[in-house]
Amino acid sequence: LIIREGIESTDKSGIQLYPVNILGLEDIRLFGENEFFCTYLEVNNSRIPQMCYCRYDASSGDVISILPLMIGDKLQCEKNWMPFVMDDEIHFIYTVHPLRLYKLDRDTGDIELVKEIKLSKFNLDGFRGSAAIIAYKDGWLTTIHQVYHSDPRKYFHRFVWYDNDFTEMRYSEIFYFEAPIIEYNLSLCHSKYGLLVAYSQNDNSSKLGILNYEILDLWLAL
Repeated sequence: LIIREGIESTDKSGIQLYPVNILGLEDIRLFGENEFFCTYLEVNNSRIPQMCYCRYDASSGDVISILPLMIGDKLQCEKNWMPFVMDDEIHFIYTVHPLRLYKLDRDTGDIELVKEIKLSKFNLDGFRGSAAIIAYKDGWLTTIHQVYHSDPRKYFHRFVWYDNDFTEMRYSEIFYFEAPIIEYNLSLCHSKYGLLVAYSQNDNSSKLGILNYEILDLWLAL
């Protein structure tokens, strides 16, 4: 597997920006056609990390539009929304337990709650969103992360599968990619080599793992 090209994405949307201590787009989750969700501190004057829906030019990498998002009317720190496209419309999982599934209007930024349900009798409150969701086995595949608040903090992960209607979920045992340090997985992608799993460590590296589909199915009992 060879990565042949890399393109830097630059914000050329023209959206008003405010002076903050952290600059740029964070935690980018690619999905759909030239679309992504990210966290952006510069789009409000409160220095609060805010989720944004963005579009980019695939050839240049330029970010051409940014739409700040809010659930309700209170601006608060938001991260870990898991976006995907279903029936040509943008959806995202806001929380895993209970499952809160929303739909986003691409043009207005209006957000509609589609489903709220607990899919497990167990306490899964520690499940936090990770990868953008992709289609898999007549359903949807993603990952979540769990944080063990020690000193230093330890990060663990699980694969999660939902059926097509989000009425059933399955999840794997916990794992880490290389070490139980600060690790994040924001993207999954199908390939002829296996499932591509992109991850970072300590917020200063980008790596790509490959998982055999047979192992994935074994972990999820699919």
